[in-house]
Amino acid sequence: VCKDKIEAEAWFAGLKALISSGQHERSKIDGRSNRGLYFD
Repeated sequence: VCKDKIEAEAWFAGLKALISSGQHERSKIDGRSNRGLYFD
């Protein structure tokens, strides 16, 4: 259980980093990336 929790926290940390860098890129591209995630 501890191992799973650590893995989940690491996964979420990586996901947040991807999301924030992705939002930064999208906002430079289309200028309206202020709502969070887009799944188009």
